[in-house]
Amino acid sequence: KAIGDSGKARGLFQMHRGSWEQISEQRASNGQTEYSWFEYSMDRDVSTEYAIAYLEWISSRLEIALNRKPLPWEIYASYNVGLSAFLKINCNFEKLPKHTQRACLKIAKLTQSSIPTL
Repeated sequence: KAIGDSGKARGLFQMHRGSWEQISEQRASNGQTEYSWFEYSMDRDVSTEYAIAYLEWISSRLEIALNRKPLPWEIYASYNVGLSAFLKINCNFEKLPKHTQRACLKIAKLTQSSIPTL
Protein backbone atom coordinates (compact mmCIF):
# COMPACT_ATOMS: atom_id res chain seq x y z
CA LYS A 1 0.00 0.00 0.00
CA ALA A 2 1.54 3.25 -1.14
CA ILE A 3 1.30 6.18 1.25
CA GLY A 4 3.50 9.21 0.66
CA ASP A 5 3.91 12.86 1.49
CA SER A 6 3.81 12.09 5.24
CA GLY A 7 0.54 10.19 4.82
CA LYS A 8 -1.20 12.97 2.91
CA ALA A 9 -1.06 11.17 -0.47
CA ARG A 10 -2.30 7.62 -0.99
CA GLY A 11 -2.46 4.90 -3.57
CA LEU A 12 -0.83 4.10 -6.87
CA PHE A 13 -1.19 7.69 -8.10
CA GLN A 14 -0.40 9.37 -4.77
CA MET A 15 -3.55 11.46 -4.74
CA HIS A 16 -4.24 13.86 -1.91
CA ARG A 17 -7.64 13.84 -0.26
CA GLY A 18 -8.58 17.30 -1.59
CA SER A 19 -7.88 16.29 -5.18
CA TRP A 20 -9.84 13.08 -4.71
CA GLU A 21 -12.80 14.94 -3.24
CA GLN A 22 -12.73 17.42 -6.11
CA ILE A 23 -13.13 14.55 -8.56
CA SER A 24 -15.85 13.01 -6.38
CA GLU A 25 -17.81 16.27 -6.62
CA GLN A 26 -17.32 16.32 -10.38
CA ARG A 27 -18.49 12.70 -10.61
CA ALA A 28 -21.56 13.46 -8.47
CA SER A 29 -22.53 16.35 -10.72
CA ASN A 30 -22.22 14.01 -13.73
CA GLY A 31 -24.35 11.31 -12.08
CA GLN A 32 -21.37 8.99 -11.61
CA THR A 33 -20.60 6.94 -8.52
CA GLU A 34 -18.47 8.69 -5.91
CA TYR A 35 -15.88 6.76 -3.95
CA SER A 36 -14.43 7.52 -0.54
CA TRP A 37 -10.74 8.46 -0.48
CA PHE A 38 -10.27 6.49 2.75
CA GLU A 39 -11.85 3.33 1.35
CA TYR A 40 -10.87 3.42 -2.33
CA SER A 41 -7.63 5.38 -2.77
CA MET A 42 -5.75 2.07 -2.63
CA ASP A 43 -8.07 0.38 -5.13
CA ARG A 44 -6.24 0.08 -8.46
CA ASP A 45 -9.28 0.47 -10.73
CA VAL A 46 -11.00 3.27 -8.86
CA SER A 47 -7.80 5.24 -8.26
CA THR A 48 -6.96 4.94 -11.97
CA GLU A 49 -10.36 6.43 -12.89
CA TYR A 50 -9.84 9.26 -10.43
CA ALA A 51 -6.28 9.96 -11.58
CA ILE A 52 -7.38 10.11 -15.23
CA ALA A 53 -10.19 12.52 -14.37
CA TYR A 54 -7.81 14.67 -12.31
CA LEU A 55 -5.21 14.79 -15.11
CA GLU A 56 -7.95 15.79 -17.57
CA TRP A 57 -9.04 18.55 -15.19
CA ILE A 58 -5.45 19.79 -14.81
CA SER A 59 -4.98 19.74 -18.57
CA SER A 60 -8.15 21.78 -19.15
CA ARG A 61 -7.14 24.39 -16.57
CA LEU A 62 -3.61 24.65 -17.96
CA GLU A 63 -4.98 25.09 -21.47
CA ILE A 64 -6.97 28.10 -20.25
CA ALA A 65 -4.02 29.56 -18.31
CA LEU A 66 -1.46 29.02 -21.09
CA ASN A 67 -3.83 29.79 -23.96
CA ARG A 68 -2.56 26.65 -25.70
CA LYS A 69 -2.59 22.90 -25.24
CA PRO A 70 -0.26 22.03 -22.34
CA LEU A 71 2.79 19.88 -22.90
CA PRO A 72 2.94 16.51 -21.12
CA TRP A 73 5.67 17.69 -18.73
CA GLU A 74 3.53 20.70 -17.75
CA ILE A 75 0.63 18.42 -16.87
CA TYR A 76 2.94 16.22 -14.80
CA ALA A 77 4.49 19.22 -13.04
CA SER A 78 1.02 20.47 -12.12
CA TYR A 79 0.04 17.04 -10.83
CA ASN A 80 3.26 16.79 -8.84
CA VAL A 81 3.45 20.22 -7.21
CA GLY A 82 -0.23 21.14 -7.50
CA LEU A 83 -1.88 23.25 -10.16
CA SER A 84 -2.09 26.41 -8.05
CA ALA A 85 1.60 26.13 -7.10
CA PHE A 86 2.61 25.62 -10.74
CA LEU A 87 0.53 28.60 -11.83
CA LYS A 88 1.95 30.67 -8.96
CA ILE A 89 5.46 30.22 -10.42
CA ASN A 90 4.08 31.11 -13.87
CA CYS A 91 4.63 27.55 -15.08
CA ASN A 92 8.37 28.20 -14.94
CA PHE A 93 10.36 24.98 -15.22
CA GLU A 94 13.39 26.49 -13.48
CA LYS A 95 11.35 27.25 -10.35
CA LEU A 96 10.21 23.64 -9.93
CA PRO A 97 11.87 21.41 -7.31
CA LYS A 98 14.91 19.60 -8.74
CA HIS A 99 13.29 16.15 -8.47
CA THR A 100 10.28 17.43 -10.41
CA GLN A 101 12.57 18.99 -13.04
CA ARG A 102 14.33 15.65 -13.55
CA ALA A 103 11.01 13.83 -14.00
CA CYS A 104 9.75 16.54 -16.39
CA LEU A 105 12.87 16.16 -18.55
CA LYS A 106 12.31 12.40 -18.75
CA ILE A 107 8.66 12.92 -19.69
CA ALA A 108 9.56 15.47 -22.36
CA LYS A 109 12.06 13.04 -23.85
CA LEU A 110 9.67 10.06 -23.71
CA THR A 111 6.83 12.01 -25.30
CA GLN A 112 9.11 13.76 -27.79
CA SER A 113 7.67 17.08 -26.70
CA SER A 114 9.47 20.35 -26.23
CA ILE A 115 12.15 19.98 -23.62
CA PRO A 116 12.14 22.64 -20.93
CA THR A 117 15.22 24.83 -20.97
CA LEU A 118 17.43 25.20 -17.94
